[in-house]
Amino acid sequence: MGSLTLFLKIWQPKKVWTSTALGNRVDNSKDDIKKDDLQLEEKPADTHITKAKAWMPWVILSVFVFIWGTPAFKKVMDAVWAWKYSIPGLDKMVIKMPPVAVTPFAEAAVFNFNVLSMAGTGIFVSAIVAGLLMKYSFTRLIKKYWETIKWSAIPC
Repeated sequence: MGSLTLFLKIWQPKKVWTSTALGNRVDNSKDDIKKDDLQLEEKPADTHITKAKAWMPWVILSVFVFIWGTPAFKKVMDAVWAWKYSIPGLDKMVIKMPPVAVTPFAEAAVFNFNVLSMAGTGIFVSAIVAGLLMKYSFTRLIKKYWETIKWSAIPC
């Protein structure tokens, strides 16, 4: 993101698009916004506040991914809930011997489904927090996520 920001400070496009016309496409973005979900006020935008709002989701994502990546947080989340399943016929069936290991030991084959400490969970939680801080209602967030899931399920 930093490299992209520096690149955009230096590079300038040959043609700057100032028109909001969509050409042959249909603009249905206004259908998504309801008056009770988002209140638009006609105020002059402060550049610094606008930039801060634009960077906010990325900052929140970075913080959540950092926190979710720390071993202490993973340990706490795994203590809350992590499902472990020993693979029958494989668990303790492989013996590590010297020179691979100092002393011989039976290696565990355990599937650890630690969904709370997975990075994807941190990303999901950061998306919810960022959406709420951007003044989305919880129901609108759920609706948008569902629409995204349906749209991504359509084969290309």
